[in-house]
Amino acid sequence: MASVFALACDALVRERDRVFLTKIAEDYKIPLAELEAKYLMTAEDAIKVPKVRKAKVTVEGANKCQAQTAKKGPCSFSALKGECFCKRHLAQKDAPAKEPKAPKEPKVKVVKPVKVEPTHTHPPSEAPVVACDLCESHGTALAEEEEFEILMDEDGEYDEE
Repeated sequence: MASVFALACDALVRERDRVFLTKIAEDYKIPLAELEAKYLMTAEDAIKVPKVRKAKVTVEGANKCQAQTAKKGPCSFSALKGECFCKRHLAQKDAPAKEPKAPKEPKVKVVKPVKVEPTHTHPPSEAPVVACDLCESHGTALAEEEEFEILMDEDGEYDEE
């Protein structure tokens, strides 16, 4: 990719230089070939063009590990010399096989009892005919108000008894 860009830039620079020298040759009545020989050659020497490196040619999969990864894809590591597996997969191959784990027993879900809110077994404006648990524990709504005695300490504070 970089070499294509470098070649494109080089072509643009050469065209710009050629147009510039043509303009000078016309204005000063100098032969264009003489200007090109003198100035274009020195411009090429001044610009350093990077060397193109050749890529290594390898046979597909020749030195790759032949094992599969945990995700069932091919291993991307290089195989060791004289082997078809990488260091990791050779170690796995030589290791003793692990015993499979016993399957776990499914957990039994404990059903929690549903909390039932206490309710009256009779309409609120009537007296209970059958024993009402809510009226027995909290008193009836129709009961007359009771007076309570407030006890105070000697310091004038409420007694919490």
